[in-house]
Amino acid sequence: MKNFIFIGDYCEDKRVYGTCDRLNPEAPVPILSVRHQDKVEAGMCGNVCNNLNAIANAANEAGMLDTEHEAHLFLNKPETPELKVRYIDTASGYILLRTDIKASEQLTFDGWCVDRFNGVLNEDSVVIISDYDKGYLSKLQISYIAKRCYDMGVFCFLDTKKPIGQFCNEHLTFIKINDKEYSDSKKLEPATVSGMTNVIVTRGNEGSELVGTTLVSTEAIEVRDVCGAGDAFLAALAYFTVYTDLSIVEILTLCNRVSGEVCKSHKSAITELDAYRVFKDFVSSNSVS
Repeated sequence: MKNFIFIGDYCEDKRVYGTCDRLNPEAPVPILSVRHQDKVEAGMCGNVCNNLNAIANAANEAGMLDTEHEAHLFLNKPETPELKVRYIDTASGYILLRTDIKASEQLTFDGWCVDRFNGVLNEDSVVIISDYDKGYLSKLQISYIAKRCYDMGVFCFLDTKKPIGQFCNEHLTFIKINDKEYSDSKKLEPATVSGMTNVIVTRGNEGSELVGTTLVSTEAIEVRDVCGAGDAFLAALAYFTVYTDLSIVEILTLCNRVSGEVCKSHKSAITELDAYRVFKDFVSSNSVS
């Protein structure tokens, strides 16, 4: 059984839905008449974990794979985590406003976290680092985690909002960043970043690519909300890299489809039903090993 270790930042996401039928007489802003609210969901690294669980369950149900895993979470999760609330007009589907309530305190990945990480890391581990650059993980700590994984011979995946460079140039299975982050990184460390061969760049509605190879296009969809799409992509990347012998083109095709499903709704994670449909379609037209 694989032992997935999730390390990174954490927040909570909430969505409030309603209708806008009139303007505020006190100011030129719409009034949202609240109809219902979603329950609070885990965001950031917690959302990566939720996506991977849904993907694994759906892949098993679809007859694509037969896998089991356990999860260990090392999260920047104080007693009162950061809360992001999105207010959505149900008629248009537009997000009218997002409010952020900061966390009660800032945690860091050190001391007992490092000791506990080393205690659960073993040859069956898969490590996923989701770094939103909130202060939980430093470049040195990311390098340390990657080196420990490399020495143990286990997979290690990184998604970071930090500019990539020398600190993550070795020991990682894949680094996943978006096109703007990749462009900004190349300006800071052009020689290092241009020479990295394990970087996967997501390019929005164009698709994604392993740098130095062909762009894997994605199907055109109506985008409702991009929140959580990157988390879903990272979870799919890790899951299908670890459990299959699919080519990188096939893996990125699945990652594109999974993240695209998240963009079609206001949910941060793919549902098992939507993932099941994606995987059944893939199985019907491909041979999975």
